[in-house]
Amino acid sequence: MITIFLKKLLLLVLAVILCLAAIFFSPIAFAHPLASIINKKEILRDSNKFHRPRMIFVGGSAALVGIDGTLIEKNLPYYPVNMGINAGFSTHFLLDLIKSDIMAGDVIVLTPEIGALASYSYKSDKPNRKWCFAVNRDYALKNMYE
Repeated sequence: MITIFLKKLLLLVLAVILCLAAIFFSPIAFAHPLASIINKKEILRDSNKFHRPRMIFVGGSAALVGIDGTLIEKNLPYYPVNMGINAGFSTHFLLDLIKSDIMAGDVIVLTPEIGALASYSYKSDKPNRKWCFAVNRDYALKNMYE
């Protein structure tokens, strides 16, 4: 009786180990945030070929998923370039990312994440708080000069 139990237990343990090994070694597509920066830079550089002024959206995940580029392209004389990155980078970092590729006539739309600007956030980026003028009383203009 005990040997049958041990054989089944050993078989169960072996099955669990095989499943975990299959999960661990299976190829999973994972985009590192730094890899997405390289892709965004290529998209920005390639947008020069349309010979139109561009509207470049700079921000975090809100810009990444919340902007409809086709609607902007239909209704405005700009070619939209979405530089939104879901990785928690600061506004200064994102602006440094695009500053060498900005051309005359381009419009830059900043959509900073509120968490990066908030004084209560653990990711607070005090130099970037000046970009958020009056979302609520915690972000009043007086906070620009703190």
